[in-house]
Amino acid sequence: MTAPVASASNVDQLPALIAAADLQLTNDEVQQLDTASKAFA
Repeated sequence: MTAPVASASNVDQLPALIAAADLQLTNDEVQQLDTASKAFA
C-alpha cells in the first residue's frame, strides 16, 4: 500500500490535519478516488 505522508508546515494547519484522521468516506467516494488515481499506480 502507498499512502501520502501528511505533514504541517505551520501550527495553523494542525487542526485540519488532525481532523482528517477521523474522515469517513463512503464507498462511492472511495471508488471515485480509486478510479482517479489508477493512472498514477
